[in-house]
This record gives sequence, C-alpha cells and structure tokens, in this order.
Amino acid sequence: MIAAITALVIYAIIPESEMETAAAGQTTQETAETAASPESAKPEKTGSDGERQSGSAVADISSSASTALSGKASAAETAASPAAAAAAEPREKSAKYNPSDDELYSHTRQLRRQLADGSWKNAPFAVSYTVRSGDRVINLAKTYHTTGIFIRQANALDDNATIRINQKLFFINAPGGWSITVSRSKQNLQIDRIVDGQAVAFAALRCNFTSRKFPAELVVCQRIAKPVYKDDQGRIFKNGTPGNPYGDYRITMASPGAPNNPILHFSIHDAGDNEALTAVSSDGSITMSPDDIQLLYTLIPEGTPIRFTE
Repeated sequence: MIAAITALVIYAIIPESEMETAAAGQTTQETAETAASPESAKPEKTGSDGERQSGSAVADISSSASTALSGKASAAETAASPAAAAAAEPREKSAKYNPSDDELYSHTRQLRRQLADGSWKNAPFAVSYTVRSGDRVINLAKTYHTTGIFIRQANALDDNATIRINQKLFFINAPGGWSITVSRSKQNLQIDRIVDGQAVAFAALRCNFTSRKFPAELVVCQRIAKPVYKDDQGRIFKNGTPGNPYGDYRITMASPGAPNNPILHFSIHDAGDNEALTAVSSDGSITMSPDDIQLLYTLIPEGTPIRFTE
C-alpha cells in the first residue's frame, strides 16, 4: 500500500481535491436524513475479545507494529461522538511514550510494510467507522485528524473518493490530533499521536537541516503537491525543472498565531534541482527523502504543531 500512498511556490499552491460524495442507491429514508456532522462519527477499536468496540485504540509502540488482530464489525451503531466515545474508554495504559530511537525507526519500517499490504487496519492503533448518510471524506478527515488523501488511498477508494452508506473505513487513532518534533541533534522528525492528552510516539523520519535557526514552535500551513518555485527576481520555475529546489512535495510552515500565512521559504520538502537548493538553503528548508516527505504529506493535516529542539 505504501507504493499507492507515496504515489500520491512559495506563491503557487496546488490544492488537494476533495470531491467526495456518497454513492447512489440510498433508500428514500436515507435520502431524507440530514447530513451527519463530523461530531457524529463514532470510532470503533479492536478489543482483546476480537470485537470492534467504540472508543480509542491503544497500543505499546514496540508491539503495535507486529500485532495483527482479527475482528468483526459490530452490528450495533450509536450516535456517540468520537470525543464522548473516547471519554468512556479507560485511559491508555500500555502505550510506551519514550521508545528508543532504534525502536521508533524499527516501528516506522514496520508501519511502512503495514501500509503497503493493508495489515495496518488490524493493528491496535487503527480505528474503524461505518459510513452514514451525509458523510463526506473531507468531514471525516477533519474528525479523525488526517487528510482526504490518506483516507482515499488507505481505504482504496476510487479517484472521486466515493463512499457508501454502511461502508467501513479505517483511520489511525489520534483523537487529540498529531504533533511533530524536529530534532537538530538527532537529525530527525518525530510524529506523535495525541491520545488522552499525551504524545504517543508513532514514527520517526530522517531529515537534513539548513543553517538557519528555526523558531521554537511552528505549525503545518500548506501541503503542496508538485510545487513551483518563484525566486527573488520573480522568475517562476515549474516542478521538475532546473532552478526549482523543491521535489514533488512541499509542506510550508507558519507561526501558531497566524497559521494560514506561510513564512517565506520555511518548508519541509524533498530535493529538486540541487544547485537551486543550495541557493535557498539558508532560508529555512528541511529536506527529506521522497518516501518520507510523501508519508508526511499524506498523513499529517494542516494546523499540526511543530516543535523544534536542538
């Protein structure tokens, strides 16, 4: 599945398409129902008895990657919100919040394999949701703190992201969203799930820094596919052409106080033209491998906080 996921200018933004729609074939009663709000989406988790239960799924990071749990979907559905369902569950007890670097890199490699073969849906960090009348992928992405691209690709939806009533979708459990920590000394970017108000280490991606010192805190601002580049002289370089320092994916960053205003040349991206990259390297770029930036681009939504440490 990672091949599918990864298959997924500063002044030019290519928006992510969110043309989701419920499939035809609803009954008259279903058609008459009001559109379900994001708050009505109820997560289900794999319990120790093999049943899907409402609430947040939890796991020790050292074992979650290798644990495959078989389970069947519960026939009963309630109108509980994700927040209410999570509140009814016991707090996460088995999560390991401070894995070693080796453990986290190992877990990330295993995560890639799970995403590639689809087995991540059986992992303890996965939750499922049964589609209801009025649901749209764009709203479910907000509810489950992810992106439409991740939902489409991880659930093998068609290009129009068509979803059907009673269809089961899977998400990575992050009821409090995500957080990112970028470490200059470790030369990596760590992704954490927020569960019960605590950061649960989820993945680590290696990265390279420029010489510029970043602010202590930023947020994900824009996720851009096939970014173009505009230099200080106003010249525009299309993606993949000489003079464009960016690769196929670019994530801009902003101040938490102005999350919709990208800071000029502050971004995370893979490398495009090396000569052009050297020219802008002092502006605040963080470069990653193509596979790593694609994973980050696919999974993490706008507004996610980024903390920088030495």
